[in-house]
Amino acid sequence: MILPTLLLALAPTAQGRFTAGADTGRFEVQVAESPDGPLLTVYADHAPIGRVVRNIARQLQLQVKGLEDVDSTEPVGLYFEKRPLTEAIHWILGSAGLRGQLSSETLRIFDDTPPFPTPENLFDLAEVTWLRALRRSPGRPEGIRAEMALAEIQESRGALAAAVNHYEYLIERHPDSEYTAEAMLVSGIHLGELGEWDAAAQRFQQLSRLNKSHPYHALARLELARALCYSNQPTIALYTLEALDQYYPASSDQDKRARLVLRARAEALLGEAIDSLRSLDLAAQYSLEGQPGIEVLEIRAMALERANRPGEAAVAWLQLADRTAGEMQKSALVSAAQSALVAGDELGVLFIEAWANELRSDASVEGLAIEARLRIGLETGSIIHLDDGQRLAHAKQLLEAGQSAEAVRGIQLLYQQRDALEESFLLDLGLTYAKALDAESMTDMAIDVLREVAPHLSQRDDRRRLYLLASTIYESHGRLQDALNALEGRL
Repeated sequence: MILPTLLLALAPTAQGRFTAGADTGRFEVQVAESPDGPLLTVYADHAPIGRVVRNIARQLQLQVKGLEDVDSTEPVGLYFEKRPLTEAIHWILGSAGLRGQLSSETLRIFDDTPPFPTPENLFDLAEVTWLRALRRSPGRPEGIRAEMALAEIQESRGALAAAVNHYEYLIERHPDSEYTAEAMLVSGIHLGELGEWDAAAQRFQQLSRLNKSHPYHALARLELARALCYSNQPTIALYTLEALDQYYPASSDQDKRARLVLRARAEALLGEAIDSLRSLDLAAQYSLEGQPGIEVLEIRAMALERANRPGEAAVAWLQLADRTAGEMQKSALVSAAQSALVAGDELGVLFIEAWANELRSDASVEGLAIEARLRIGLETGSIIHLDDGQRLAHAKQLLEAGQSAEAVRGIQLLYQQRDALEESFLLDLGLTYAKALDAESMTDMAIDVLREVAPHLSQRDDRRRLYLLASTIYESHGRLQDALNALEGRL
C-alpha cells in the first residue's frame, strides 16, 4: 500500500480551509480543464473514500465499478491542487489501500491485494508500485531507489538474472549514485551464482577501481579473487589476495578464514597441493565450526587429487558427498569413484556405485564400476555385451579418470560401426573418440575421426562442434595454421 507524499497531513492552505476542531468528513473536489486533460484539486478531511470517488466520477461523467466490493467507508485526508487525472486517482485510491483502472468512460476500483495474498501477490504489487515510482521520477533519487527496490524484489523471487539487469541499468545510468557501489557488489555476486564467473570478475574489478568512498573495497577484492578462481585464473587470484592482505589487512577471524580458504583453492588449482593443504590447516584455526565446511572439503579433495594421493582424495570426495545433495553430491560421487579407480581400489568403486544406487542418484559411475569389475575378474574381459549407450558412457568415464588408453579400446569397435548410428549419437561418439586419441598422442588419428564423422552430420552447428574441437587440438600442439583452417571448416 502506498501513501502519497501529502496524505494524512494538511498543508497550510488546507488548514485555512479546515480549521482545527472543524467537523471531519468534509471534502471538496474541483475539476479544471487543460490541453492535456482534466486537472483535479481535492481537499478532504477524513472523508469516506466512496463519497470522494463518486463525486469525482459524477463531475467527469465516469461510471464507477467495483466500489461495492471494497470498503468505501475508509476515511482519507487529502490536499493537492491541479494534478493530472491519472496521478490524482492513484493518490486518492492509494490513500485507502485501493487501486484503480481508468478508461474513457469507466473507473474500475479494486483492492491492492486479494483477501488472502500469497507472497507472489505481494511481490507483484510491490513491483507494480515501484515501477510507477520509477516512471514518475526516473532521474531523481526516488527513481534510483526504485530501481534498487525492483532488483531486490527479483532477488526475493529467485530471479537473479532479472535482478542483475536492474542493477546493471542503475550502474550504467546513474554511476554517481549512492547505490552504485552496492549494486556492483550484489550484481557481481549474483553473476557468480549464475555461473557467469568472467562477468562477475569484471564487475568486481570495476568496483575495486571505483573512485569514490564506499565500504566494499576489501570485499570487492576478496570476491574478485573468488571469481578469478572459478574462471580458471588462479595465478591472478593469488596476486589479488596478496594485494588484499597488503592494503586491507583482515579485520576479523572470519575474514582471515575466508582469505585462507580462497588461497587454498587457488593453490589447489595451480597444483600446489601441499601449500593448499597448509592454507586449509591455517584456516581451521579461525573457524568456530565443529567440522570442516563444504568448501573446505571440496578444496581438500581437489588438493589431495593433485598431490597424487588418490586414495585420500576418494575419502575426501565421499565426505563431501555425505554433506551435500543434488548436483554437488552427484559430482562428488563421480570424483570419488574416479580417484578410487586411480588408487586401485576397485572394491571402493563398487561401494560408491551401491551408495549412488541407494541414494537413487543419477551420478554417472556405471562406467567406472564396469571397469572396476573387469579389473577384479567379476565380468569377462570384454564389454561387447553392453549396449552402445553404455559403452560410450563407459568410455567417457574412463577418459575423465585419465584412462584414455582404456577409453580408446572401449569404443574403437563401436566407431567401426559408425555408418549405422544416428547422427546425434555419432557426434557424441566422434567427439569422445577424438579426445581419447589425442590424449594418447595420436593427434592425426583424432583429426581423421573428426574428418570422417563430419560428412554424416546434416546440421551445421553439429559440424561446427567438430571443427572447433579440431582447432583446439591443433592449437594445443602449436599447429596454428591448421587450427585456423579447422575453424573455417577445412580439415
